[in-house]
Amino acid sequence: TVQADFTKTHALTHLGPFDGLLFANSLHFVRDKLAVLRGWAPLLRAGGTLLIIEYNASRGNWAVPHPFRDTTCLQLLTDVGMHGAQIVNREPSSFLGEIYTATAIKTGS
Repeated sequence: TVQADFTKTHALTHLGPFDGLLFANSLHFVRDKLAVLRGWAPLLRAGGTLLIIEYNASRGNWAVPHPFRDTTCLQLLTDVGMHGAQIVNREPSSFLGEIYTATAIKTGS
C-alpha cells in the first residue's frame, strides 16, 4: 500500500509500469486534469487500460469543485496519447445528474 498525493506523479514513477489505472471520483478535485493524466499515462504499460469515473457536469459545488463533462474526458484521454477513448457506462446520480465511466487503452511502448 502506498499513501501519496496522486497529483504529484514525479514521486511515484518507481511504481510503474501498471496494467491499469483507475481514477474514480478523484479528478474533480483537480483543476489541471491534463497535467495529472500526463504524469500518469507514461506509467501505464502498452496495452494497459485507463478508467475514469466522474460526474457529467460542467458546474461544481462544495463537494465536487471541478467536474468535467464526458466529452471533455474523452478529449483529455486522447490528449495524453490514449486510444479508443469511449464512454462505457452512464448511471443516474441524485447528486449531479449523471455519473459516467470512460476508458481508453495505451498503445505502443
